[in-house]
Amino acid sequence: MPRPVKIAAVSTFFPEKTRSNHDFDFVAAGVDAQWPEKNGLKLRHVAADHQNIIDLAFAAADRALNQQSIPRAEVGLLILVSSTFRQEQLVPTGVVELQQKLGLTQCMSLFLTETCCGSLMAMEVAASAILSHWTDHALIVAAETFSKTFNPDTPMTYQIGMSMGDGAGAILLSAQSQGDGALIASHFESSADFRSGLAVKPHIHHGKGSQQATLRFGFGNVPPSYQGQFLHPEQVIAEIKRFTISTVPVAIEKIIHKAELTTEDIDFFVLHQPNRRFLDAWRTAAEIPPEKTLDTLHRYGNLSSVSVIANLEEAALTGRLQQGDKVLLAAVGEGANWGAMLWSWHLAAPLQPRPPATVESALVTIENYSMLELWEKFIIPNTKDEVPTDQIFCDFVPSMAVFERVPLQDAYDFIANTYNMNRWTLSMRRLEEIEPGLFQGDEDATPTGKIFIRAEHDPQNHLITWRCGHESPQDLWIVYKGFLVDAMPSLGRPGTAFFWTNFVHQRVKEDPQLRFGFKCMYAAHALEMANLKAILEHESPLIT
Repeated sequence: MPRPVKIAAVSTFFPEKTRSNHDFDFVAAGVDAQWPEKNGLKLRHVAADHQNIIDLAFAAADRALNQQSIPRAEVGLLILVSSTFRQEQLVPTGVVELQQKLGLTQCMSLFLTETCCGSLMAMEVAASAILSHWTDHALIVAAETFSKTFNPDTPMTYQIGMSMGDGAGAILLSAQSQGDGALIASHFESSADFRSGLAVKPHIHHGKGSQQATLRFGFGNVPPSYQGQFLHPEQVIAEIKRFTISTVPVAIEKIIHKAELTTEDIDFFVLHQPNRRFLDAWRTAAEIPPEKTLDTLHRYGNLSSVSVIANLEEAALTGRLQQGDKVLLAAVGEGANWGAMLWSWHLAAPLQPRPPATVESALVTIENYSMLELWEKFIIPNTKDEVPTDQIFCDFVPSMAVFERVPLQDAYDFIANTYNMNRWTLSMRRLEEIEPGLFQGDEDATPTGKIFIRAEHDPQNHLITWRCGHESPQDLWIVYKGFLVDAMPSLGRPGTAFFWTNFVHQRVKEDPQLRFGFKCMYAAHALEMANLKAILEHESPLIT
């Protein structure tokens, strides 16, 4: 008899290196410079030269297996999904090497060459194997390294290629002996009516007396078409959008009908995320409320086969999924294949947080910007003209700290209280409010030994502005900005991230004494961030 099958674990892995929109020259490639922002793109992870899909897949799969106490010898099926392969070798695919590295000694391994819908299709195959008693446990791993297939030759391949991200995701499916958490329904379809003509294909590099083949994304040998009618390449993006709108919302409607439910009965929707316009169109067509889905394009870009798994984990880690929720997964991919799966969400143990990012990887997105660009993109958009370029200390990289396990609002309340600056700054002491909102205190680092501060608060955006001076309350010429964000979406760990930047007047560059004083202040920022971090995490201050 068929038996229930459940999602037992889910995990991801992303390479440390990232690229921002500033790493791509859109104008030179013939791409609208506003296209990335319009489509929700900001960052995407990039595999290192030595990393291939097997490396990424192992890191994600090992985390998933470690979330459960299932002996690895009991995993009977491994399916690796990818459309980017290993650049150095196509066949054998490496899935057997992955099996060996994971210690799956009694396992059959398969490689599924599919794109954005591939992980869902693999989950359907694995669920069928469990339902038929072929195995009790099956592991699905999706891994992509699109950065290695990037093709800048045409505006379209540049535009699509730069939107792709690298990473891996893994899902462990298991037979369910009890009633909590199970596959409710699934629906899949395939059709060759629409062909975009886009493909990952071999590319020959001609060198001096030698040739080398790599895989590159671009137009293949099959021209774009719809129902047998050829399409001009410039029509492809619009046709992809039209085609996907006719598939994903329909698959969602069919699976809800099959389960004899309504859209209101679904607690959360996890959709593949190709770009913001497609995602918004799907949500509108399927009448999905904004609070019942999420958007991670700004952190990962288009992850293809990894997308659904990554967003499922994101929903779980950020508390968007609760035990017993009905969660619907849906995707569409080149080929074309599309489908949806409806699950009852119930994990025996909480998901493990993603491995912490290093400070270097966390700062890479900041280091790509000048101070002016940082102000415009991360602090207060559309206000850069208020601060002339020549008045910005452009060679200063902003400070950053992560307050582990400290809720965002708690961190903001502490830092926004000007009196608390006595506790975490190194030289500022004895602050007192001399008029509403204006503070005076002692400051060892200023020529006068005094500091005047007026704090401005934006609780809605968790932003604090400190305007400071050392000569009089009327001359507040130093501007600091403190910006707090939830650390889980950006860094993969619970807590709050704090970005601290400053903007100073031209007089700093003209006055040697001030220049020396500010260098000392910059050197002290790391210590002050460490002190603030220790206080907020309920430890003794590192420096007094």
